[in-house]
Amino acid sequence: FQASIQSKFPILKETQEFGFDFLVSEKEQETKPLHSKMWQFYDLTKKKIATLSSSFLSLEFLSYNNFEEFKENNNFILKILYETYKIPLISRIGLRYINQIKLDNGDPLNWKGIIDPALISAIDFVASRDISRVMNEVRIKKEDYELTFRFGIANSMYPNRIVRKEFILDYDCYLKDDLDFDIEKNIYSYKDIENSFKAGKIKLALVLPQHFGDDLQHF
Repeated sequence: FQASIQSKFPILKETQEFGFDFLVSEKEQETKPLHSKMWQFYDLTKKKIATLSSSFLSLEFLSYNNFEEFKENNNFILKILYETYKIPLISRIGLRYINQIKLDNGDPLNWKGIIDPALISAIDFVASRDISRVMNEVRIKKEDYELTFRFGIANSMYPNRIVRKEFILDYDCYLKDDLDFDIEKNIYSYKDIENSFKAGKIKLALVLPQHFGDDLQHF
């Protein structure tokens, strides 16, 4: 896998993935720490990152120009992944876009004329300037996919009160259940999310079947 993607992602960094597994039975609850190896591949600018672990593959753009560029890199990595590991099914496909709006001047709580009024009503509702964070979440459940839309002022200076003029639009779309390895058919048809990808950060993540971990020796 490493040798095959080296032409576009030549920089390799090995790291660890940490998490917890919660086991619940009739008699007791148990928490087990989990950790596994994770490989991160960077392009020469270090603004494109492909991450591979035993449970997922992700592609992240820290600087995003257009959807076609992302799609080209994504298809390049997925083709190599399939050719290397012969994965027949994917348990989850996710596509996420984060637009971080940062302005140098102006009242950090006044977004009138810049952001749709429906998205800033919570800011106007609070009669105080001592706000440290204002975030909202909307979840849309379609028959074949789910879309989570988070928006507001996350505040890069949190837990201090808001002093920087920043606003986040975060679209997170995913398909669940066992899906065949046809990304073109499964994810790119959803214009709800694709039409939102105009600037900012973009990431595609795949959650792979559990048995995939046994084949990482081919890495």
